[in-house]
Amino acid sequence: DLGEPKVEPPAIVGLTDAGMLGVLRLSADSRRVWSLLRSVLTSEQRGELDAFVEELQSEVGISLQNDVLGNLDGHAFVVAYGLAPGEHTAADWLTLGATREALVVGVVDRKPIRRALDAWTQLSKGRLQVQRTKSNRQEWAWFDDGVIQWTAMLGPNVLMVVDGRVPLEAARRWEVSPATLAPSLAERGVGGLLAGRARSGAYVDLAALRPTFGELLDGFIPGLKSATVFVERDSEGLEVTRVRLTTGPSER
Repeated sequence: DLGEPKVEPPAIVGLTDAGMLGVLRLSADSRRVWSLLRSVLTSEQRGELDAFVEELQSEVGISLQNDVLGNLDGHAFVVAYGLAPGEHTAADWLTLGATREALVVGVVDRKPIRRALDAWTQLSKGRLQVQRTKSNRQEWAWFDDGVIQWTAMLGPNVLMVVDGRVPLEAARRWEVSPATLAPSLAERGVGGLLAGRARSGAYVDLAALRPTFGELLDGFIPGLKSATVFVERDSEGLEVTRVRLTTGPSER
């Protein structure tokens, strides 16, 4: 029901790291995904979001549907490098507040996306600021009480948002020296998750979550270390779900 992406996904292997917490992928129609995400918000959150979208349209003539969603290619990746400090609620996990990550969204035409971010800069009352501009990339940073909360980077074919030092460093390394997939990640099936034939799925390093969810994990499969799950189309066009689990000695 979420439709199809427009093109092949961007190559994000260079953002991965053998020690990362996980990767989430969603490849679908951008407008349908937006409608789904909006539907799970509270009425107050939807009201705030709709007010902002209307302000973009009325104040600077930016259409969310046409200028923004219409110029996204339908591929989105979340690369989580680790946990954020402190205790986390279920809402934190759902809104990415529990992790430090890079959100990568594929872009078809970067010019309307850049106009939208520049317009947001004008409307944010100084909270969103341009940080650096190069010939093929521009950066913006969002400030709360003088502290950077996240950084957005717009390149030729991707928009990336990072929320900490580690993902920011990974993003900048990827720009100048893309890496290959670590052998341990290849063994865990991450290459298939990132490939063009895959649709959507996730990889999680469950061993890294054991301090928080160890009892739950051992109640499911003792010694479970990682899980990779994704959907892909086979040679006949049928959707196939692939699951790879890695295990080790139980902690119990």
